Amino acid sequence: MAVHFHEEDLPAGVLADGPVAVDTETMGLVTIRDRLCVVQISDGKGDEHLVRFAPDSDYDAPNLKAVLADPARLKLFHFARFDLAAIEYYLGVEATPCYCTKIASKLVRTYTDRHGLKMLVEELLGESISKAQRSSDWGGPELNDAQREYAASDVRYLHRMKDELDRRLARAGGEEVEAGLRQFGAALARGSTWRAGPSTTSSATCKDHAGRRHAWHSGNAGSKRQKPRSGATSASTGPSPAGRMIASSLSLRARCRWLSACWPP
Repeated sequence: MAVHFHEEDLPAGVLADGPVAVDTETMGLVTIRDRLCVVQISDGKGDEHLVRFAPDSDYDAPNLKAVLADPARLKLFHFARFDLAAIEYYLGVEATPCYCTKIASKLVRTYTDRHGLKMLVEELLGESISKAQRSSDWGGPELNDAQREYAASDVRYLHRMKDELDRRLARAGGEEVEAGLRQFGAALARGSTWRAGPSTTSSATCKDHAGRRHAWHSGNAGSKRQKPRSGATSASTGPSPAGRMIASSLSLRARCRWLSACWPP
C-alpha cells in the first residue's frame, strides 16, 4: 500500500479497471469561493493517488478528467454532493455514475444518526482513521505527511464499505433497493449542478476555469428558487426538511423510492 503524490494531473495508466473511490479537499465549504486543492482517487487495489492543484491552476487535467467522466466507471464517494459540485465547477466534468456511502448508510443504518466516514469505517470495517487534519490548510505550498495520510484515508476504505453496505441493502430490500440507490446516485449528480452553479453555458463550451466561472455567474444572474411545498421536492433542490422528516418514517424500500422521486430522471 502506497500513497502517490502528483501535481496538476493523474499519470496515465495508474488505475486498474473498475470502480474508483474519489474525494476532494478544498479551501472551505463554499464551492465558488473556496478553490479545489486536491483530488484523491483509488482503484481499491491498495494504492491511493493525490492530485494537487496550485493556486493559479487552470485545472487542465486530461487524464484525471477522463477517469472521472468515464461512464463505464462507477465513482464512489462519501457525502457525494459536495465533491460532485467541486469537481464539476473546477474541472468541468460530471463524475457519474456515482455511489454515495453516506446515502447508503442512511438507508440501512436507521438505528443511528451518525453517518460520518470515521464512524462507518469503525463500525463496518473495524478500522480506525484520524480526522485531525480535516480543517488544515490544503492550499499551502507543501502538504505534510499527516495531510497526505488523511487525504488518502478518505478513499482507502470506500470500496470495502460499499461491499458491506450493498450486503445490508440486499438483505433489507433486494434488487429494488439497489436499483433505487443507483437511480438516486445519478439524480444526486444532476443535483450537484445547482450546488456548483447552474449555467446557461455547458461546461463543454467553457475553455478554461475562468470561462466556467463566468458562465456560472451569467447563468445565475437574477435567478431565484421557489420554496417547495411541505414535504415536496424539486429537481434542483431535492427534498425539503419536512420531506426528509416524512421519509425517515418510511420503510427502506419506500424510502429508496422516495429518494429517487426527489430527483427524477
